Amino acid sequence: MNEALLARRLNESAVALPERLLALANVEELTGLKKTSLYGLIKKGAFPAPVRLTRRASRWPASQVQAWIVDRIKAGGV
Repeated sequence: MNEALLARRLNESAVALPERLLALANVEELTGLKKTSLYGLIKKGAFPAPVRLTRRASRWPASQVQAWIVDRIKAGGV
């Protein structure tokens, strides 16, 4: 099998990984912030809001949390 055909078959069979959803404890660990601070930032529009999964369960998309962390680093903190 030639390389072009192999590459095409690999691309066709590649499955995009789903977005990872983070629990509050994971978000706290990644950001170093606690629940009260996180929800205060969400209220101000300064942190991504969680996605509601059920009436009692919410999670944060990992990509949004990671983007917030990168933006904070680029901004040099506060």
